[in-house]
Amino acid sequence: MPKLKTHTGAKKRFSKTGTGKIKRGQTKTRHILTSKSPKAKRKLGRTLLVSDGDFKKVARMIPYARALRAAAFFWLPHGCSWAKMAPAKSETRSHWREIQACKSE
Repeated sequence: MPKLKTHTGAKKRFSKTGTGKIKRGQTKTRHILTSKSPKAKRKLGRTLLVSDGDFKKVARMIPYARALRAAAFFWLPHGCSWAKMAPAKSETRSHWREIQACKSE
């Protein structure tokens, strides 16, 4: 399969979060700022997430964008279900034992 090309405009404007969502900046922050209130300018300075309707289009434009954290928890061994893999807050060691047991089955 050939390599996919990243859209150069998209790689400058979007980035992935640790959970795989895509962040974007806001428009209307470049000029004519004197007519905007300080509150409006503060709100425009924040980053937002890409909407559900645009997510597939943007994700296709940045195919090799990496999440900030490693995606180790999203990997699931063959034949295991997500119900087995969902750890409680205090069960991280037993969670890894279940993964190892599931791998050996």
